[in-house]
Amino acid sequence: MSATMEACAEAVSPACDPVCLTKDGSTLKSRRAVNGAGSDSYVVHVRMDGFFAAVEQVMRPKFGGRPVPVADGVVVSASYEAKFFGIKVGMAIADALRFCPSTMVLSGRYVRYAEYAERVRAIAEMFTPVVDADAYHGFYLDFCGSRRICQDFPGTLRRLQLEILKHTGLSASVGAGRTRVVAAIASRIERPRGIRIVAWGTEEAFLGALPVEALGSIGTVDAAKLRECGISTMAELRRVPLASLEAAYGEALGRQIWKNSRGIDVRGAFRSTTVRSFSSPSLSREICVEGGAEDNASVRHSLPRTAGRAQLVSASATSTNSRRPKPYGSRSLRTRIVICCRPCSVF
Repeated sequence: MSATMEACAEAVSPACDPVCLTKDGSTLKSRRAVNGAGSDSYVVHVRMDGFFAAVEQVMRPKFGGRPVPVADGVVVSASYEAKFFGIKVGMAIADALRFCPSTMVLSGRYVRYAEYAERVRAIAEMFTPVVDADAYHGFYLDFCGSRRICQDFPGTLRRLQLEILKHTGLSASVGAGRTRVVAAIASRIERPRGIRIVAWGTEEAFLGALPVEALGSIGTVDAAKLRECGISTMAELRRVPLASLEAAYGEALGRQIWKNSRGIDVRGAFRSTTVRSFSSPSLSREICVEGGAEDNASVRHSLPRTAGRAQLVSASATSTNSRRPKPYGSRSLRTRIVICCRPCSVF
């Protein structure tokens, strides 16, 4: 049994608690006439398109419209121009240059990426006070109780996109749905710069026709093995018993796949918006490694680089997010590396 360490390389979005605001507790009237989706609230997912490479194109205008891969040992982000040439995340630098010899491979500047992630979050908080960072490179927004949504929900999402573009130069894809997983899948399939609203009651039809690769909890290798077993769509995946998924992926991941394929969130509600004390703010960052590692030696080789990158970004976030100066010796910084291991075999 081998272990795989994999996640998205573009995870510099702040994972701190939402801003210290409380939501408007008023009850919304029916929105059926406004957006055709009934009176229920929506979760919105904002996905940054090719985040690292896009930030580099913004900071270095000469690279605009050109293939730009960002590499840290391997390609960790690629602009859509680079993807057009076949450059993919996790690809070796030599392979990327073979696909596109004229491309300029850039080194990652993770502190700057974290700064841009903070800007995007600040813009999202202008639309709703309840904003959660995902584990990758985007944000979840809770529009329940927000009066902005009453007027024109699709227009609100378009304005959100435009505000992000205007103030950061970055494009974003936006998805909306009843749950986080539905919203995230909607934003993923509409990349780049798209908007997709999945109306309440249409989730089963929306998800059922999608390929299994649309589910974020299933990697490329696992999707290929599922296809070998005759499972290519989410509708077919939903017919697999929970026990079989738990046997193949482990109890936690198997249950997550089972729930997510039905549009059910594993996580609960949005984090509390209770005002926190300024004297003890906490903040965390997630820097994950894309591509995976098939043996212990590969994992050990990648740990120093991953730890250094995570600590660099965390240190920057701590310094830029401190709400008031602290006396010398009172500041602490802790970096934690989490490795996700799971069996590669499929039922």
